[in-house]
Amino acid sequence: MAKKFYTFIVAQPDRKICKISVPHSLLYTLVFATFVGVLALVALLVNVTRMAINVTEFDRIRSELQNLKVENQSYQRSTTQLVEKISILEFLTQKLSASAGLNKSPSKNILSEVGGEAYTMIDLEKAPGDIKFSANESLQLLSDNVSQIEVRVRRLETYFNDKYFKLTYTPSIWPVVGLLSGRFGQRESFPEVGGAAFHSGVDISASYGRPVLAPADGTVVSAEPFSNYGNMVVIDHGFGISTRYAHLSAFNVRRGQRLRRGQVIGYVGTTGRATGPHLHYEVRVHGTAVNPLRYIPKSS
Repeated sequence: MAKKFYTFIVAQPDRKICKISVPHSLLYTLVFATFVGVLALVALLVNVTRMAINVTEFDRIRSELQNLKVENQSYQRSTTQLVEKISILEFLTQKLSASAGLNKSPSKNILSEVGGEAYTMIDLEKAPGDIKFSANESLQLLSDNVSQIEVRVRRLETYFNDKYFKLTYTPSIWPVVGLLSGRFGQRESFPEVGGAAFHSGVDISASYGRPVLAPADGTVVSAEPFSNYGNMVVIDHGFGISTRYAHLSAFNVRRGQRLRRGQVIGYVGTTGRATGPHLHYEVRVHGTAVNPLRYIPKSS
């Protein structure tokens, strides 16, 4: 069988005509090879693109893993610091409760002493790293403990503030430097009020004009002459406690004035019914006279 050819004629100006004959089989082979080459090139490009995508995804995953590693380290540091802070807070609450005398027995919870609610604390040494707890659960447990301790600290703060105010506004020093010349209670005669048998305060003999001090914070109720008491200052200290200072030679305060412990309120004198310069000092609780020596330290 005769071979079939494709004949290509190439004609150029001023040159002879070239005739090229190509067998059909060879031409078909070249076309097929070209087609296969194109397919191979496309497949190669697809594979290269896929590899590039995979490399990009791998880099992204590796970056995410690195970020997770950093975050995990940060989480570990945070939990460690949080555990330390919780431990310090717990120690401080125990110390404060011990100072307040609220830890009289190990089983007694401090919050029951200050009107609070008892809480169960988690084991801070195990919980954050315990496999039973997820990261979020561990942080939540730690956060709950911080909240519980915060409540305890606030209640302690309230407790101590209450104690502080009571101490601040409770008479606790001698109002004047001198000698105790008249005691509280029953006695044979009481010339200051016309021979009454009950002395509602104490008398402190001191030199004329010696400063008289407020024994606690308070507010001046009155500063004026009053019957046999002469010039008298009355101070309201709150909590139902008030004090009186009689026979003053002069005032150093006015009605409504706020006072601090140790502030000069007047000066020793002999006004009213008095046999000599001294201070008549009274402490009253809800209007009833009590022994002022209960509110004066023996070492004062």
